Amino acid sequence: HPVLAMALGESDVVVMRVPVAAGSAGDGGSIAQLQLDIEPGFHVLAVLRGGRYLSRPRGFVELEAGDEVIATGPQEGRARLAELFGWRFVAEDEDDPSSEAELLPLSAAR
Repeated sequence: HPVLAMALGESDVVVMRVPVAAGSAGDGGSIAQLQLDIEPGFHVLAVLRGGRYLSRPRGFVELEAGDEVIATGPQEGRARLAELFGWRFVAEDEDDPSSEAELLPLSAAR
């Protein structure tokens, strides 16, 4: 979103929106249990569930398949964040956070 781009400016921080896939490490786990702030270093800004946003969710919030996690963190943690939620992160240019990127299901990659 353009507002996020303006807010982040030239920082090394990126924002990701990642759906929670059924059967992934994130499915049924709480934000605290997943330790996203430690590895891959992301902080959850919001969770989109059933068309409603849970803003600044606390650690006890359990994630469910179908949720979308909106988080901010270091560019180098994008692949690990995607993996925790059942996806493989593929970017045209790994060094450019603004390059085209997509999430592919991990199950299809195997």
